[in-house]
Amino acid sequence: SQAVASHINRGFATAEKVETILREMKEEFEIKNINKLDEDKVQEVAEHIAERVHSGEISGKTGATYFSALNSIADYVNHNFDKEISELKYSEYDIHKDTDYRGRSVSEDLHNNFQSFLEQKFDQTGDNRFQALSYATELQREFGLRFRESAGLNVNTIEKGLETGKLELGREDWTKNAREREIEIRSEEQKNLLIEVKDFLEKNNSINLAGAENTKEYQPIANFRSFADNIRAAFSKETNQNFSFHGERHAWAQERYSQGFQEKTGVSIQ
Repeated sequence: SQAVASHINRGFATAEKVETILREMKEEFEIKNINKLDEDKVQEVAEHIAERVHSGEISGKTGATYFSALNSIADYVNHNFDKEISELKYSEYDIHKDTDYRGRSVSEDLHNNFQSFLEQKFDQTGDNRFQALSYATELQREFGLRFRESAGLNVNTIEKGLETGKLELGREDWTKNAREREIEIRSEEQKNLLIEVKDFLEKNNSINLAGAENTKEYQPIANFRSFADNIRAAFSKETNQNFSFHGERHAWAQERYSQGFQEKTGVSIQ
């Protein structure tokens, strides 16, 4: 951390933030050698920071300083290990310094408005990325998937899930740090959504909604994220409604909590 801070000619405060990011790289992503850092890993760390902001764990201001530290690390690696890692902008990850993200759930009305916006754009352009983004957003809301997981959910995982009644997510579905987990398919709505996504992917000869040709391709997911962020920004500008993809996970979490509470107590939470 001191070496990175010295490289960019900044002091203790920067070194402290750099140390925090390096520690998270080691603990969350098992990156133990900084010379192993590459574009894909940096973007993964950036998504992790954004997720912490959108969940309300850290403030937008803190998230912005972490992005600055991450860029400092990338610049150090570029200079010392002959890499070409691009600089990241926290605004492109829907982070704003002056926004309070705590409890920021996407309401059903806002969700439906964004879906209508995507449908309208598809009708105007014929670009099936709008349909893919619509499905990805539905997957986030119905299953609590992170954005990258919704974009990278493998068609084979969906097919198997429809047979077994549960999604078994892993490395090929771009889970965080390639960790495996299971999500039970609890409703007909979830099942029907998976059938629609599966049909869409087969029709477009793609293994996931990002349009990748194989499960190891990260660039299509990064490109899809960039497209999605541009569309989200356009929606916010045109409608003056503040939509966020992570807010769909908030909505899912709230729904699951309400369902669990009702199942245990028989009392419905309105």
